[in-house]
Amino acid sequence: MSSGSRFESGKRIVGHRGGRGEDWPAENTLAAFEEARARGAKAVEFDVRLAGDGRVVVFHDADLARMTSGRDLRRVYDLTTFDLSRIELVKPGQIPELAEVLAWAREQDMSLNIELKQDVPSRRALAKEVARAVASSRVDFVISSFDPAIVAMMRALLPTERVAQLTSAQARNSRWLWRACHSALMFAVHLERVQTDPDIIRTLKARGLRIGAWTVNNPQEAADLFNLGVDYIITDCCDEILATLTVSNT
Repeated sequence: MSSGSRFESGKRIVGHRGGRGEDWPAENTLAAFEEARARGAKAVEFDVRLAGDGRVVVFHDADLARMTSGRDLRRVYDLTTFDLSRIELVKPGQIPELAEVLAWAREQDMSLNIELKQDVPSRRALAKEVARAVASSRVDFVISSFDPAIVAMMRALLPTERVAQLTSAQARNSRWLWRACHSALMFAVHLERVQTDPDIIRTLKARGLRIGAWTVNNPQEAADLFNLGVDYIITDCCDEILATLTVSNT
């Protein structure tokens, strides 16, 4: 595993989709990531999926409806990266390709949490394209997914890099996943904030795993989670958390 990752030590703050809120640019855009950097974050989280031309783009939803206020209902996979770059979103910002974000992160010395979406036509194709893009990127990153099959694929494709299993309170398989999680298989587990039971955290950390918590927007809750042993907080409002807590922001 490559060394020197910000995700490996200290208490870290990660901007969720860069940042979200009335005073933020559109989520998952370079504008949002740059805003997070300007507000003090040294790491951002974002979602990736494939466009119709097989290139990896940064976008959360399977279609454009939410991010265009219903003006455009087309699916991301039905459009090329050129088409997607011209979409007018609800806020300033354009849909970027993963390659653009990797170049930005390398230039700005930012760390990345790259989440692979599972509601895609081909999980294998997405995994292969992401692995190809990050393998020579010279960027500090963690790769995560809610889908254990994608996590396993990324572990096989990038055996020396950091992969993480995401879990959700709404998913029925969370407890099964926790039983299967071990540092021999992955780097970290990213728990939904309502799953951060002290016993669960202790058990997972005893297996050599790092713990991320999402999405935590209350500074006191973030402080409490750090005290429980959570290693990094994924938040919509990195500046508010950073202003309140003492964290390893280098």
